[in-house]
Amino acid sequence: MPPTTIGRQYISLTFELAKLGLREEFGSVRIRDVVSWTSIIVGLAQHGRANEALSLSQSAKINANITSLSFVTPKLYDKYNKLCSPQKLPILQFAPKIQIITILSTNYRKNTSKAPIKSHMKDAVKLFDEMSGRDLASWASIFTAHNQANLPWQTHFLFSHMRSRESLQPDHFIFACLVKACTCLSASKLGLQLHAQFVLSRFSDEDVVKSSLVDFYAKCGLPDQARKVFHSIVSKNVVSWTSLVYGYARIERKNKALEHLDDMPLKNVHSWTTPISCFVQGGHCTDSFKLFNELRREDIDIEEPFVLSSLIVGSSSLAMLELGKQVLKLVIVLGYESSSYISNALIDMYDKCSDVLSAEKIFGSLRRRDVVSWTFTIVGLAQHGREIEALSLCTDGS
Repeated sequence: MPPTTIGRQYISLTFELAKLGLREEFGSVRIRDVVSWTSIIVGLAQHGRANEALSLSQSAKINANITSLSFVTPKLYDKYNKLCSPQKLPILQFAPKIQIITILSTNYRKNTSKAPIKSHMKDAVKLFDEMSGRDLASWASIFTAHNQANLPWQTHFLFSHMRSRESLQPDHFIFACLVKACTCLSASKLGLQLHAQFVLSRFSDEDVVKSSLVDFYAKCGLPDQARKVFHSIVSKNVVSWTSLVYGYARIERKNKALEHLDDMPLKNVHSWTTPISCFVQGGHCTDSFKLFNELRREDIDIEEPFVLSSLIVGSSSLAMLELGKQVLKLVIVLGYESSSYISNALIDMYDKCSDVLSAEKIFGSLRRRDVVSWTFTIVGLAQHGREIEALSLCTDGS
């Protein structure tokens, strides 16, 4: 076995067996490569030793690659962002700016706080502005970063700069980014214009853009246009199929949605949960439960609690408390009872089924209460003749 491999395994083993002394063990590894350096820096950061991780990264004279940087950057910056900004991390001086921008766009979208996301985007834009000879891949990266940070209008603003200042014409990846931005903005007219430009371009056969267009038309309430684009896709995947089903389910064309769902050759959990949620929102709760039973017969794992909260909402719409309790049993089995989606849906269900005591019990058990849980509980109390308690709770909630 090569010495570097032994060294990496030794460091990894040290992480598991000894949470301290990580840097000391690293000192005994004679031959160090990018994986060894990455392992020790990430290990130190993970165990609360940010200053040491930063110090060691400064001495990491390595040819850093995108994989190692994608591990190191979020560990050092996301957890310890008071110490430095991402472009100042010493280990990043060895990476091309386009790689750093890619890391910024892929890692920081996971942060749910809006203020840090804007700060991260400033870092990405600053690095992008410093780049010379920006090509289409560079522009696609920064467009993607803005879309993922929920700043789609900036994508189109930057696109105008790309065309006017650098005289670049969009390729299929740029078209896909722009269509995605239109989808986020529900900008149907702009999306139609982009579709026309795409058809006239030399990339008109590219499936990646067509899939984006299917999603765009579906979410803009134009499923028939989505279907036309869908049929032109050569390699249809589960994402494009699900987008088409969503388009029809969203505007309550139930039969068409079910028809395309039946035709789908390969389904995942989202293929089922998408129409289920749409049917609940459209008041077709009985159909949503039928679909859910089919999902369970297919033995598909439920990877997130949102669809279960939709079914609980469906139970309250049908005023069928026992049906909701059956869903609750499944929630408990799957371990999703702590989800805020589930808790809020249960409060609403119990209130609508006149079981105010159970609704109060759920509300009282919540560790964190959001505006939805407060609103459901207050409204439930008021609707069942307990106006004084509702008013008192309203005062507490403010």
